[in-house]
Amino acid sequence: MEEADIIIIGGGIAGLCASYRLQQEGKNIILLEKSGRVGGLIQTVREDNLVIESGPDAFITRKPWAYDLVKELELDNELIEVNSTEERIYILNRGDLHPMPKGLNLLIPSDDDAFLQSPLFSDTGKQRALEEVDLPPKTDNRDESMANFVRRRFGTELFERLAEPLLAGVYNADAERLSMHATFPQYPALEQKYGSLISGMQQRSKPKKSDTPPLLSFKHGMATLPEALAVQLKDSLQLNQEVETIEIEEESYIVCTSTNKFRANQLVLALPASIIAEILPTELEQTRKALSRIRYEGVGCISLVYNQNEIEYDLNAYGVVIPAIENRNIDGMQWTTSKFSNRAPVDTTIIRVFYGGPNTREMLDKSEEEIVAIVREELKEMLGITVEPFRYFIHSWKKAYPQYDVNHQVLVDEIMDTLPNSIGITGNSYYGVGIPDTIKSAEYAVDKLLS
Repeated sequence: MEEADIIIIGGGIAGLCASYRLQQEGKNIILLEKSGRVGGLIQTVREDNLVIESGPDAFITRKPWAYDLVKELELDNELIEVNSTEERIYILNRGDLHPMPKGLNLLIPSDDDAFLQSPLFSDTGKQRALEEVDLPPKTDNRDESMANFVRRRFGTELFERLAEPLLAGVYNADAERLSMHATFPQYPALEQKYGSLISGMQQRSKPKKSDTPPLLSFKHGMATLPEALAVQLKDSLQLNQEVETIEIEEESYIVCTSTNKFRANQLVLALPASIIAEILPTELEQTRKALSRIRYEGVGCISLVYNQNEIEYDLNAYGVVIPAIENRNIDGMQWTTSKFSNRAPVDTTIIRVFYGGPNTREMLDKSEEEIVAIVREELKEMLGITVEPFRYFIHSWKKAYPQYDVNHQVLVDEIMDTLPNSIGITGNSYYGVGIPDTIKSAEYAVDKLLS
């Protein structure tokens, strides 16, 4: 039986970060990962001068934890910014692509004249959205769904045409169930403080302009980060070790895989909440039940690779988001080689298409051949692309993305309150799904064990 001060289970970005921090603190650690690689949902394929992402393709710097870690690991020279494109993003509207409306601060109209010129909304829809400034605020601070919040403040049209594909799409979630407090707390906060989101945006002080680009990636793909962390961990990392059970023995935990047993006095569980619920000791039944209430859904993506001279459509943006009311078979697309350099040779175009999200869950049950055919038909109708890609890369994640339903924060508080002091949990199931939030959650778990 191998022994350590702390055993970390799960070699995604959360488990790697927790292990790295604990190792810095001089702890004897063992990190167990069930697969033959690290990174979890961060997965990059590098073949024939192509860089293909199966998971996230970048991280935001407004939340500093990822960027701080990158600098600490001295990976600065590996970073790349997004390219400057004519448009940032398109929205599919009644079958046609329209640029993101001018005069909007993501969701909130900030320039009435520019907003009123957008073809995305009817005159009635525009007027209803601008009436938000005169609506009374909600009288309580109870959580509500994103759909209910946006309809209440800005009307159905702005919700359907803009908020649902943009905001719910970030979380791969059903807008009718997505928690505002857990995902976009800044908007309820503006309503409570200023009475109106439009008024709040006008009155609040503007943040200082940063010299740091808002979105960054790596020359050789996002897997650069977990790979760098794995190098730091050296022999502390053990791959192909799937944990089957955790048992309590006096003051210690016995972690059992199919081939070995490990003992430690403390644990960090960096796994999906649903899996933690299955392997936690039966003595922690209340925590197990709470963890099992976090739902998970899947998503898929396919990166199609074309000869650039065969694509006539001007791919002059980062990509396209697709509202549910368009009734398409895909959720959106990213024009990878427009968004980033260093992803393919200059004569090559990559289009990454997303499916299996909140409006196309049935796509996850299709065969690979069916998915390719459906996606090619969608690209033909939207972009006029009829040529066959000379290769493609496809990946589906089933039950991999946590769903931040209404009152998610209450549920997370219950989970954390019922955990013993000797166990920390981390990952994208609790305080945010992005890479910076996941890294921060790892630091929370480490701080708990060290305190």
